[in-house]
Amino acid sequence: MTWQEDLARIVYPSIFERAGFLNESLVQWTDIANKHAERNLDLERENYLLAYQVSNQEEKLTPIEEYCTKHFKKVNKFAYKDKGRIGSSTFPVYPNEMIQPDSFLVVKERRKIPKATDKFLWYGNIGKHVDKILTWTKDKQVHGFTDIYPTPADTLTLKHEDCDGHAFLVSSIEPEIGLCFGFYKKEGHAFNCFVYEQELYILETNAVFDKNKNFKIQKYLNQEDYKIHFIFTKDNTYELDGSVHFGEVIQ
Repeated sequence: MTWQEDLARIVYPSIFERAGFLNESLVQWTDIANKHAERNLDLERENYLLAYQVSNQEEKLTPIEEYCTKHFKKVNKFAYKDKGRIGSSTFPVYPNEMIQPDSFLVVKERRKIPKATDKFLWYGNIGKHVDKILTWTKDKQVHGFTDIYPTPADTLTLKHEDCDGHAFLVSSIEPEIGLCFGFYKKEGHAFNCFVYEQELYILETNAVFDKNKNFKIQKYLNQEDYKIHFIFTKDNTYELDGSVHFGEVIQ
């Protein structure tokens, strides 16, 4: 403290005390303002990051995801108990995780399918190919379990699977094609769907009723045999009718 400050403190003690109080208050308010400014900057950064992530997510949506986002309810992923298999042991799996476009065998099989610039023809070529190379067979006969979800690599190796194996493989070959769980007439069934010119289509490679050689494409709203309860993509799950689940669910 300088001699001038000492003198002021002796001659004008009350003014000196008020000045000290004001100085302390100014320091405190400056500190508070700085903290608020830092917090606002953090919030701006968080909002920017969130907006960037949302924008990225929107850009990455496939046509079937865009359609489902607009027309159906997006729900959190859920797993089915005891659908995965290693030897004699089972474990829970997400239906989404059975869509494996980067699997070596899937990539190899995709190259065998005739290409088409028109998406409707391309999706149809995939359906015809999968229907041709696979034979419908009960899980019990193939895996020794009543209801198991095979990986696409399992399916391409064994070539004998039920509707789940067919549908997982189709969506793996082309992730723009959705995986559907629902019903064919009164039978629980897995099949596929896609969007073309803003309309939802069913893609069937193996229906329950006649087992094999049953490729077909139908507009979903123009038929009554198929009912979709859930549509799965690699990254998202959409609910059309949550009244029925196709196994024991684990969140």
